[in-house]
Amino acid sequence: MPSWDRLAQRTTLLTTLSLDIRESSPEPPPTIPQLLSILISNPNLQELLMTGYAIPEDGGVKAASQAPLRCLKKLHLTGNFRCVFRLLDRLVLPDTLDYMSLTLLDSTVERLSQVLRPYLGDYLQRNHRLQNRLGIDARSTRNYLSIRADTIGEPYLWTPFQRVSLPSVTFKAVLDGVTPADVLDNLCLDLIASAPRMYVVTLNTCLPTHRMEDLLVTVPNVETLYLSNAVLSRGFLQPNPDGPRANTKFLPSLQSLHLEDVTLGDGSWEPLVTYLTHQTSGNQIISLQASSSSRMCPEVANEIKGLVGEFSYVEDLETESKGLWDRDRPERGDEDEDDGYYYYEEGEGLLWSHDLSERGGEEGDGDHYHEDDKDGDRW
Repeated sequence: MPSWDRLAQRTTLLTTLSLDIRESSPEPPPTIPQLLSILISNPNLQELLMTGYAIPEDGGVKAASQAPLRCLKKLHLTGNFRCVFRLLDRLVLPDTLDYMSLTLLDSTVERLSQVLRPYLGDYLQRNHRLQNRLGIDARSTRNYLSIRADTIGEPYLWTPFQRVSLPSVTFKAVLDGVTPADVLDNLCLDLIASAPRMYVVTLNTCLPTHRMEDLLVTVPNVETLYLSNAVLSRGFLQPNPDGPRANTKFLPSLQSLHLEDVTLGDGSWEPLVTYLTHQTSGNQIISLQASSSSRMCPEVANEIKGLVGEFSYVEDLETESKGLWDRDRPERGDEDEDDGYYYYEEGEGLLWSHDLSERGGEEGDGDHYHEDDKDGDRW
């Protein structure tokens, strides 16, 4: 009797099943019927993790049954795009699923558009737990695209780099070859559009802002906006002055704006000042946190300070390509303004401080990191 058939017969009380089969593994991977038999034999399964060849190909084999996973809380699948979705067709997932993570290899633009987009939209529309204060994180680069949707608030699932609110769903796709940036941008926008956008209160993306007008007008309830690698140019985060939305004010509910690794497209901070002047008209109070490799002079900093409720700025002159996660901190005592780190602070947004006396610290107690913000994201 094949080992996978024996596993189906001898396990009936599993709560966690993790299968990671590599190409060099001596044991052949299970077929779809064998895998379904294992899953059906373990109705109390709460966590299912499958990677690589553990997800059957079985292109010509049709299994007659599906596996109802009524108790499942977490689902992690990593494998070939077609194999993953072929398996998903055989799984009956519960409405109480807390966490789904799919990493899709050998993806194509057509598959993402024709298969992933409707699947994501259907999943988010059916899961009523994801229709209340939703957070969306969407980003792309070269041949990689990811989108995450989760609720804003507790409880949290801790991962190696972040904590994720539950319930949560994450899709990561690795495409064959390098895909043009505008094609990836369109895919990202299409995937975001598949979500119930009226519930979105947090949006985190690296999309170029000049491509976001159609998106911003459909997410009026966004309270927190995170933009990575934003380019400040004329019309930043504002409607086309010659278009039908010329007098529209985007994001009327915005409370907090986070700009990471800002680039001055016109060599000036003026587009940001113009946007803040427009956005805060009518007594709308927002906070601003920003980082850039470009210097912000005190006059501009003071002008921004007068427009927003809280203001935090981090300047890194030495490591233009680094993000906040992997930036090297200067050694203790390198307190000269010209060492590549200059800080402007208003409120509680400072990442860490050279001058501990200004924040109540004492000599020798080390650098002070900020606390997590209310949404659990680190800035």
